[in-house]
Amino acid sequence: MATPQQLKDQASSVAGIYSDLQDEILKQIIKRLNDGGLDKIDRDNVLKWQMQKLSELDKVNEDTIKQIITATKMGNIQIEKLIDVITDAAVETADNGLEQATGLSKQPMNEVDTVMKGLTDQTMGDLNNNVNQKLISQNFKDTAQAQAYTDIVNKTTAKVVTGLKSPQQALSDTVYQWQNQGGLKSGFVDKGGHHWTLQGYANTLINTTVPRTYGAVTKQRMDDYDYHLVLYPAHPTAREACAPIQGLVVNMVPPSDPKFDPKYDTVYNHGYGTAGGALGINCSHWSFTVFVPGVSTNNLHPVSPEQAIDNAKVQGNQRRMERAIRLSKSKLQAAEELGDQDGIKHFKLQVRNQQSAIRQLVKKHDFLSREYSREKVYGSSITKPKTAKTELKPSIKDSEIINAFEKTNIKEAFGDEYYSQFKSSISNLEDEQLRKLYANYGQDIEFANVTKAANNHAFTDGNNVHLGNSSFEGNEINEPMQTVFHEIGHAIDSASMNDVYGKQLIPTGGQVKKRLAGKTYTFDEEAHHVTGDPKFDLGNTIKQDLFDYINHGEAKSPMQMGKRPRKKAEKAIWMEEDSKSWEGVEKIRDFIRDTKPTALKNLKKYSDVSDIIDGTGYDAFDCPWRVGHGSKYWNDYGNEETEFFAEYTSSRAANPASLALIKEIFPNAAKICDSLIDKMVEAKK
Repeated sequence: MATPQQLKDQASSVAGIYSDLQDEILKQIIKRLNDGGLDKIDRDNVLKWQMQKLSELDKVNEDTIKQIITATKMGNIQIEKLIDVITDAAVETADNGLEQATGLSKQPMNEVDTVMKGLTDQTMGDLNNNVNQKLISQNFKDTAQAQAYTDIVNKTTAKVVTGLKSPQQALSDTVYQWQNQGGLKSGFVDKGGHHWTLQGYANTLINTTVPRTYGAVTKQRMDDYDYHLVLYPAHPTAREACAPIQGLVVNMVPPSDPKFDPKYDTVYNHGYGTAGGALGINCSHWSFTVFVPGVSTNNLHPVSPEQAIDNAKVQGNQRRMERAIRLSKSKLQAAEELGDQDGIKHFKLQVRNQQSAIRQLVKKHDFLSREYSREKVYGSSITKPKTAKTELKPSIKDSEIINAFEKTNIKEAFGDEYYSQFKSSISNLEDEQLRKLYANYGQDIEFANVTKAANNHAFTDGNNVHLGNSSFEGNEINEPMQTVFHEIGHAIDSASMNDVYGKQLIPTGGQVKKRLAGKTYTFDEEAHHVTGDPKFDLGNTIKQDLFDYINHGEAKSPMQMGKRPRKKAEKAIWMEEDSKSWEGVEKIRDFIRDTKPTALKNLKKYSDVSDIIDGTGYDAFDCPWRVGHGSKYWNDYGNEETEFFAEYTSSRAANPASLALIKEIFPNAAKICDSLIDKMVEAKK
């Protein structure tokens, strides 16, 4: 069963299709206008250029139609799958509570199917009417992309005619102004007369699909069982409609209903069914649970309604700042496509300043946390569909994975309780690439008996996994089962050596020094994990990713500096670059220090990255955010590659918040791990 966070992540991924599409359309428009002839026009011949470019309108259709058709088809398919997965999760959660509350056996699903079909039809209809039809039309001149192209051509021409800007400056300014206005227009105009952008409308519609579907299906199951009490979730922030009922038991029927329990409030008193009310658009309280008085326990301790509302206003500022960062990053992409060097410098600086401002806001308010996924611009899932590794419906059956592990001693080592939890986690795992990996290598792992002593320590020796009870139950820094998958990642990294290379050890070409009996000896270094193969350069990629994330490519990292030249002129240049390089390292340390208060409040999200940063050696102290192996471990063993692999795969399996942060900061290292998993899977066939 998918978790609430996984459902939100899947919705964001679907919404990203339309963000990708707008960026791709703008990229094609820039390519057509920013051709070799742009620098030859002036105020005397710009009208001729305008007529020529407007006559190429049909070619713009040819440039963009493939991406548009791919995106709309992909969007339709993924929305249907998303609603299907949300429905399954809602039914499973609701039925477990409802069967306990009523004592009834599982009730028929007929009405749920009707609700699900209605939601699918409505979502697809809204998307088709207000998005797809604005992109695909028999009259191309009426499409959103044609209007954008025409608008950019005409406004660029007007700027050149005034003689105040060069053609290149005019085009760049026009593109940035178009982005400021929100980009492509949808077909939706709200009651206030506001014409929504295509990207904004699609994002709102798709991201609202999760709470709307989950809430509607859960409500239907409660009607099917004729039971109507739920525990309303509690968050540090809440809209005015939700704040008074956070953490309280409420009715899901109106006061007029015969089944209404007068001991408890009802969502119908708080705007239920309206856009701004309880469980309305963008409401975060949708993952409510069935509550049985006298049986269920309410462990929620919400802040006061007034505080929750005030907090929501502060969080609203954070959301606006996140949107501003995304816009600046989109402009940076456009500047790079335009070849606008001044724009590139400007938007890089703007992104840094905006990120600094949001860091200060998060640092000031304990209830906020940095959400990097909200600040990112999506990569192109349209032009590069093969990079998507995760599917909503896995093709590797649970039984294939379980059967592989049951060829080992796992059942005896885990015991009934923890083995049942392990099987449940496999059933909930939707990452297709990991499912293949576990199905292929489960039988190659050995497990020591789970220890239940206090402060038990999990570790892996070769392909032998040692776990404690907290590995399954979770703790302050790890989600439940995360440590289990972490150690399994280590074991597979080692066990796959024979399959990938035909031997357990391979030379790295380097040497290591060790002290034995008071003497120092030099040995040829050997890798005993696939991730340690020097040709993948994973260790250096991890360090470079962190450096580039903080410095935005404006300085060389210490690894890139090379040896100091001897010639005076070259030496002077090198010295200047070296100084910038170490300034870049100091920026990393500033980032670690500034982020620490936020990280310590959410260690489950930040602990993996804390350990990864610890392994880079950039920080002057061990355990940047209180978590890490420490410099002695890295100096003695130097296995930052296999630690990264274990942290990356375990986050994919059990901690989506940590995964998002890892991919944000270490994108290239994550891609290397993706390719290594494919290599391991392929080697086992």
